[in-house]
Amino acid sequence: MPMTLSVAMVHHHLRGGGVTQIIRQQCVLLGRAGIAVTVFSGEEGPDDFPAEVVCVPGLGYASDTTPGKRDVNHTPDSAANTSLKQPAPRLSDAAEKSGSAHFGGRELTAHNDPQTLLSRLDDAAERAMGGRPAVWHIHNHALGKNPVVTAMVAMMAEQGRKLLLHIHDFAEDNRPHNYRGIQQSGLRISNRPLHELCYPTGPHVHYAVLNGRDYANLKGAGFPAAQLQLLPNPVENPAADAAGAKSGADSGLKPGPGPHPVPGAGQHSDPQPGTGTHEAASTARSAMVQAAGAGATAAPTRSTSLPEHLILYPVRVIPRKNIGEMVLWSAISQLQSPGKTLWAATLPPKNPAYREHYSRWTTFCADHRLPVLFEAGVHLGRSFPELVQTATCVFTSSMAEGFGMVYLEPWLAGKPLAGRLLPDITRDFSDSGVQFPGMYTRAMVPLHWLDTERLGRKLESAINKLLRDYGFSRQDAAAATSRWMQTLFTGDTIDFGVLDDDSQREVITYVLTHPETVKNTPLPIPWLEEPEGPTRTEKDRIDGESVGIRIVEPSHEIVKEGADFSGVNRSDKVHPAADIIASNRSVVLQAYSPDTHLQKIQELYRAVVLAPVQEVHYISGADLLGQFLKPEQFTLQRVSV
Repeated sequence: MPMTLSVAMVHHHLRGGGVTQIIRQQCVLLGRAGIAVTVFSGEEGPDDFPAEVVCVPGLGYASDTTPGKRDVNHTPDSAANTSLKQPAPRLSDAAEKSGSAHFGGRELTAHNDPQTLLSRLDDAAERAMGGRPAVWHIHNHALGKNPVVTAMVAMMAEQGRKLLLHIHDFAEDNRPHNYRGIQQSGLRISNRPLHELCYPTGPHVHYAVLNGRDYANLKGAGFPAAQLQLLPNPVENPAADAAGAKSGADSGLKPGPGPHPVPGAGQHSDPQPGTGTHEAASTARSAMVQAAGAGATAAPTRSTSLPEHLILYPVRVIPRKNIGEMVLWSAISQLQSPGKTLWAATLPPKNPAYREHYSRWTTFCADHRLPVLFEAGVHLGRSFPELVQTATCVFTSSMAEGFGMVYLEPWLAGKPLAGRLLPDITRDFSDSGVQFPGMYTRAMVPLHWLDTERLGRKLESAINKLLRDYGFSRQDAAAATSRWMQTLFTGDTIDFGVLDDDSQREVITYVLTHPETVKNTPLPIPWLEEPEGPTRTEKDRIDGESVGIRIVEPSHEIVKEGADFSGVNRSDKVHPAADIIASNRSVVLQAYSPDTHLQKIQELYRAVVLAPVQEVHYISGADLLGQFLKPEQFTLQRVSV
């Protein structure tokens, strides 16, 4: 890779979150490789950002109301960042040639006109980089947070700019509000509506996606394979990078003042307004890396009595993380082996919209005296690394992930992982050699434990609304809803993760009042010492009706030659964990290392730079929507707020 290569990274913002964390890591890696990177954002960057950050008003979210942040997208041009104060923007010749853009007859500014925004971006690049970069590396251009940016990228492709479009999240993936924002933007380029131009394709326009699911979806929608690349996120090596590698992330686990509630007390601090799901991912990720670097020498800050086993879910409790499933297993563990296991979640939500969701779960656990502890670090007076080192294993029951860092980092922290797998996300990891013994893809509960009429109405209403929000006609939405309902109801059972919070609490209440129904239900934790009740091997000999809850294990799990871990069960106690941890750690550090990520991104840049400029074609959001919008991906946990 030539040392003179220059790269411009573009993203809406640099607030704490998953995308920002990846941009930060990429800037560090590229800087070490001698590649000049300048970051262009709709907001000013943090002081410790590892590359020059240039604020370009108009790049940010189209409607930004996050407390504590300047609403850059509604800042008058005269009040723009001083480093960008220039005479009124002038369209370049290339921009003129790319086709005219119109926006409802309003005065054209960088906040509503892609040509003006592109001119502003070019001016900023000229001042910061001495000219246009060799590669424009643009993150989440079509998420729908700012349709003007989406239109600007289409113009850049038409002009022959060398583009790497790095997609972390999709408007087509359960974000109908974002999707409608593009559909209803009113933007047109060369008399074509924006929603037809979301995804430009051509030899000089390459796409990077995080996982095999997204790769398959884009390819299925017609994206050329030659311009579509899989670029997994880098996983930090804790031995080298734990200390300060993730500065700026808030673990949220400082010991709090006053008394420390007992498990199940249901007390919690008032969640603060925040940005939502991406921040939760980077927060947990930062803390997990710190835990990995802490090693076995970490000691508690105070002597705190704990049960025999601590099952730790490193999560910010928001609906898609499906905390109710952890509560379900906690109830079963308490019925089978009282007092032996504590189930702990780490962080409250920051988004005010999720406060009621969180409060109702904490109250439910307290009312039923379940062995669940929320904000575990605060209440136990332990840092996150100390919690991880104390834990028997790490747990997840998430129903939706982007890259899925939670499936990799526990092994680096020296801890096994248990709980729910998302096959579309974890298949890549399994194919690389990471093993997930004992984990499941569905937790099927009997329908007769539920008010099926009420559940049916909830599902039908939610599915129909989702489809209508995505633009389906009334007739088409009704027909599709009927098909989806048939898929979701599997015989006389349904996946617990599909249920809404109220229905999940209904199931847990039934279990607590009918303990005989789960006496033979094995916990999906193969790392526990043998408790009372059946092992996972013994469950196969038990009458299916008495098992109560059936867990479905992944069919794609692979076992490395010479090491058969597929039969790991509770009777094996914890001894096999060391072998699996060592094997998985080795795979993760090799297949997902920062060096591997750097090599892949350099190869991507080289391919983009050397690619010829040819006619641009487009794939619309509607083409891609059918790839994402499937009943197998639906859960009420993603539409409950």
